Amino acid sequence: MSDISDPDRAGRGDRKKAKKLIDAAYAAGRLTAANRTLRMDRVDSAQTKGDLAILVRDLSEPAAAAGAAVPPVTTTASPTAPSQGTASLGSAIPPDQLSAMAKRGGSVPTIDLSGAMGSAMTGDSVKRVRRIVLIVLVGFLLLCGLGIAGVVTAVFSGINNIGDSGGEAPAPSVNLQTADGWSELVAAIDKETGTSRVYDAVIYPEYASINAIADEGAMRYVYRDGAFQLFNSPVTPAQGKPIDLADIEPDLVEGLPDKTAKLQDMPEYDSAYLIVNTLSGQPGIMVYVQQTGRLSRWSIYDLDGKVIGGTPE
Repeated sequence: MSDISDPDRAGRGDRKKAKKLIDAAYAAGRLTAANRTLRMDRVDSAQTKGDLAILVRDLSEPAAAAGAAVPPVTTTASPTAPSQGTASLGSAIPPDQLSAMAKRGGSVPTIDLSGAMGSAMTGDSVKRVRRIVLIVLVGFLLLCGLGIAGVVTAVFSGINNIGDSGGEAPAPSVNLQTADGWSELVAAIDKETGTSRVYDAVIYPEYASINAIADEGAMRYVYRDGAFQLFNSPVTPAQGKPIDLADIEPDLVEGLPDKTAKLQDMPEYDSAYLIVNTLSGQPGIMVYVQQTGRLSRWSIYDLDGKVIGGTPE
């Protein structure tokens, strides 16, 4: 199944795969009939492959091992490889041949300069070569110093320009499952779409997927790092009734993952995500908690935080 941030449009084959995973989980007793029906409805309304991945994220089986690790390539010659001769000064070996020889385990030929230059590199010649090498080295170090100085100057100049022009540096990302993060998200949705009412929202700590109200339908957005990313997809028919995210108290949102983990006997959970919609027949907040090596568990709350459903014992 695709990555949860995949913005590509979901096709018929993608939906079929998602439904197959849901049916398999239901047959294995990992899902209740109500949860299976809810997920099937969301598969039909999903707009992107990322949306489908969210719905079956906790149902996928761990991938099989891809095989034994490949040993690292070394530069030493293989004991069984034929000895490679020393190349003369006039020989030229293309890079692709050098790469192939290295892969076979053989040593890469070297260029022997002793025969060609041994007689010439004597006396004053050696001194001249050393002087030239020293001059080149000093010039290289000077150029490196100038380059570093230029980079530092550019960085500080950019910082000063931000302060002088009144511009603001990008705000650091905030956990959207905290009270502050939830308030920021709701305000951003209201500013972007003109309302805080949405058809559904899936909230992770780092980002949120929003099915927002659009002209005569719904439009899928992703909110990340204080900005919206609009999927280039047409307006689609809306599923369910809109729900006003401003009706949910920020402090309630912040406490729901820990509350769910406690209810579901999973205090050491690794991750959590929230789904807010009315597809179950009434406004609700479904909270999933996940722990490595265990199946995810979930609880459903009304907008006041009262438990109205969850993973059966």
